[in-house]
Amino acid sequence: MTFSAAVSTCLSKYATFSGRAPRSEYWWFALFNFLVGIVATVLDKIGFGTGPDSKEIFGAISSLALLVPSVAVAARRLHDVDRSGFFQLLPVGVLCVSLGLALFADSRPLMWVAVAATVGATILFFVWTVSRGTVGANRFGGDPIASDSVAPR
Repeated sequence: MTFSAAVSTCLSKYATFSGRAPRSEYWWFALFNFLVGIVATVLDKIGFGTGPDSKEIFGAISSLALLVPSVAVAARRLHDVDRSGFFQLLPVGVLCVSLGLALFADSRPLMWVAVAATVGATILFFVWTVSRGTVGANRFGGDPIASDSVAPR
């Protein structure tokens, strides 16, 4: 899948959390998200300055506009590796639970465990997003490569 096809697909499936997304669709859209963020930051700096009181209006608007399709394509990407889309909440969930326990116990070592567990969960999510998807149908649908009629991986 090309950059423009991935962006077009993700924006046309704005809030579609079902189905599957190949690696190329997910990572091209991640690059698009990154580039939009850079452009928004530059526009904010040009329009509102760089001081401590500067506004980040364009950054906020672009982040909010791309939040839903980003979560949706991540869910579809996880579906491609036969995982529930809810697994994208794993790093945040681990962080919240571990930090909650660490703060409740008032323990610095537990805070470091919380950080380590969150980093581990983030690495696991990253590994899933770069892994090859299930060949053929899985419980989330057919092969996204075959259904998109593009060259095989």
